[in-house]
Amino acid sequence: MSQEWKIPNTRFHKITNLLSLLLLLGMFLYTAIKWPSLPQTIATHFNFMGEADGWGGKGNIWLMPVMSLLLYLLLTATTYFPGIWNVPGPVTAYNKNWIYRNVKNLLVFTKFVILLNFSYINYCTIQEKCMGWLSTVCFLGLLFGSVIYFFIRCKRVPPLNEEPEEFDGF
Repeated sequence: MSQEWKIPNTRFHKITNLLSLLLLLGMFLYTAIKWPSLPQTIATHFNFMGEADGWGGKGNIWLMPVMSLLLYLLLTATTYFPGIWNVPGPVTAYNKNWIYRNVKNLLVFTKFVILLNFSYINYCTIQEKCMGWLSTVCFLGLLFGSVIYFFIRCKRVPPLNEEPEEFDGF
């Protein structure tokens, strides 16, 4: 990967990535600590209202942390390859930094929102609590709201202090 492909991490990226990593580690740690006290049958699926509607064996509790780890790794790796991103609109020398920085913001924030949601689902499963409909609405609102927000930002004209660079494409 050449130097011009790299999009430096901002403070937002660093803080959000740290929070995502802490959620991931916390999910594994909490599951391991609670494992001995879990019942043999646990909730494995929740409906839109947050009520359990599927059941399975105790070992299924590890599915959420493992899926979270895989998504964490995939989204983290994706942030390093801006050339594969499907960006809203044409990329020019003038808007390249602006668009790719906004798309990286979206990827980092999406990773955090997904891990936050998966952590909450895992916690509710272990505690045998109903998640409630509000958690689903909040998750979908954060996820789709951030996509819309960053899409609109990418379509805006970059600030004038953005220096156009020589652009040879990705």
